[in-house]
Formats: sequence, structure tokens, C-alpha cells
Amino acid sequence: MLKRIIFIILIFSFVINLNSQNDYNKLKFGAYYFDGWDGAPKHLTLELINNKNREPIWGWQTSTYEIVKKQVGLAYNSGLKFFTFCWYHKESENSKIGGNKLNNALKYYIQSQDYSGFEFNIMVVNHGTYSLNKKDWPGLVDYWTELFRQKNYLKVEGRPLIVFYDFNKLIESFGSRRKLNKALKYFRKTVNKKGFSGVSIAISSSILIEIHDELKKTDFDIFTTYNDHSVLLKKQNYRNAIEDEKRSLNFNTNEQLNIWSSNSTLTKLPIIPTITLNWDDSPWKKGKIVPNFGKYSEETIFRSIKLSKEWLKTNKIKLTKERLVLIYSWNEYGEGAWLTPSKDGFNPLSGLKKGI
Repeated sequence: MLKRIIFIILIFSFVINLNSQNDYNKLKFGAYYFDGWDGAPKHLTLELINNKNREPIWGWQTSTYEIVKKQVGLAYNSGLKFFTFCWYHKESENSKIGGNKLNNALKYYIQSQDYSGFEFNIMVVNHGTYSLNKKDWPGLVDYWTELFRQKNYLKVEGRPLIVFYDFNKLIESFGSRRKLNKALKYFRKTVNKKGFSGVSIAISSSILIEIHDELKKTDFDIFTTYNDHSVLLKKQNYRNAIEDEKRSLNFNTNEQLNIWSSNSTLTKLPIIPTITLNWDDSPWKKGKIVPNFGKYSEETIFRSIKLSKEWLKTNKIKLTKERLVLIYSWNEYGEGAWLTPSKDGFNPLSGLKKGI
């Protein structure tokens, strides 16, 4: 009888350990969403318009309620679990917070939310003309905190996740690292007062090695990147390619994985790794020859996802508890990284679904 009980306990323990291992190996994939496609000419150069390989099946105007709803359905059915919407501050002093038209897709998503298992969060794009003003900080914090109340807002360990795009610009906006920490403290205090158990604040930087010393002294919870193209292109000898008038390079996913490994040694923060699917912004360069990753196909997408999954299962870098992984990108057509089906029949989602 005793032997039987011991045997049952051992089997039970094995099953629990196996399930725990399976849970650990499960990754939660999301994609960055850029809402620059409302039909206005700002992002639509002639070179991009003529590139049918990049044109979405719905045409170039995708920022409508119906099309956003369709995109969420495609993402959900292809294995993605969330969108990280690029969020932009007001366009002028008199504009309403959140009223920037580049936030319209987020508004349409919130209005629909047909897919209960599909979540969202925001990445605050705080560079260039969209840099934050410290006098607007209390209003911004109030706005974001109300956004956190959405039932499908993505959380890390029970706390809403918000990402900031540019570390150096944040310090510049507040005037010093000390003042930035004070602003982050105010953010957390406000969120707690409004009934949340805290907020997970992530910072993005394309080159961690340049900021890691300062980052150690600031009060962020998580590190991530929007994409790693600048580092990846520096790692490859593209000068000869330019001189030879070759527009493309062979993108090596292993270099992406090396960046993740390097980042994990530079920070003690949990990391949300980003899979940079592609980079080719030539349609925005008015015919100039620019370095890029080369051929972009369903196979390269599949390979990037597959190798990344395998690497993350065997290399125990510190991820978030939910094991979040971001993909660049859902719809950066001008920069050459997209997952939406194209008018010419190209369907990146088949590579994504196969990889996930």
C-alpha cells in the first residue's frame, strides 16, 4: 500500500513538473501597431504606393473601425495575443490629450473588442515632435490610468504595462534623471490611488550598451526595444554592398539572438525581447540606395519566429512572468516590416502562424 502511495505521489509530481515546464516554454507573442495609414499623404510616398507587395489587401487606408476590427481578427487567429499600439501625444498646445489621429486605431480597437482573448497596451512615442512636456505629465498620467481600466489592457504580474520609446528623450523632457524618477514615482502613486496594484513601466532603447549605466539609476521595471535594425546593420558589412549598388543584405537571425543575450548581461531588469522581422525603408528615401535586410518572405518570417522560440527555450534570460515577446511589426509598411496580407497575394501571416 505504501509503495502504491509513493508511486502515485511520484507520478503526480512528475505531471506537475511537466506542466510547469510546458507553461515556462509558452511564449505570449504580440506585435507593435503603427497607425499611420489614414490615407493622408504624409507616409505615402510614390515609391510606397507603387509597391503592391506592401499594400494591404484593404488598400492604404486602414485606420477605420471596420478594417481595424478585421486586423484584430486576423492577428488573433494567427496566434498573436496582443497589440502594442504606438501612442502619440497631442499635436499642438490646444489639442486634447489622446486626440492625435495617430491614436485612432486604438480608439477603434477599444470600441470593438470582439476577441476577448486579445489584449492591448501602449508604447508612448516620445521623440521628435512628439516629445513629452513635463507640465502635461499630470494630465497624461490621468489619461493613461483611465486607459488601464479597459478590460483587455495587458498586464505584467497584475499591473498594467506601459512602454516609453526613448530613454534619453525622457530625461531631456524632465531635465534630469532625478526629476524623471520623481515623475515615475508620481505616476505609480497616482495609479495606486485610483485602485490599481501598481503599474509596470518599460523603457525602450535600440542600443542598451549606450544607456545601461544611466538605466541602472532610473526606476523602470522592464527593458525592451522597438526594433534592433540599427544594431543589426552595424554588425554587417554593408558598405561594400552599397558601393556595388546592391540594395539588400542577408539577414542573420542569429545576430538578433546575440543582441538579446548581450542585453541580458547589461541589465538586471526583465526583458521583453523584440523580433525584428525586417528593415527596408527605401520607399521613404527617394530612390537612395539604403542598407536593408534583403528578401522578406513567409519563409524568413517563419524562420525568425521559429529560431527565436527555440533560443528562448534554451537560453534562460530574464523575461517577464508572462513571457512576453514583441514582433516588429504589424504594419510598418514604410520601414519594410509588416504582417498584414498584401494586395499582390503575399501573406506574411502564414509564416507567422506556422512559426508560432
